[in-house]
Amino acid sequence: MIGAEGLIGFKLQALANNPSRTRDIEDIRALLRAQHGKLNMAEVREYFALFDCVEWLDELLAQIDDDAC
Repeated sequence: MIGAEGLIGFKLQALANNPSRTRDIEDIRALLRAQHGKLNMAEVREYFALFDCVEWLDELLAQIDDDAC
């Protein structure tokens, strides 16, 4: 069984392979929001680093934190 972290990694890979897959962006955002506080963020950060997207991860997390306030 794949966890949310792995699913995020697969969606990042799909997005890297085909940037027009905008649905993956929304899926990643939704997974981060729904699993906030439950994810292994070290693993998630590794996936984002593989695709040189760590800054985007930080932006997504900041948006989620802002929404929570």
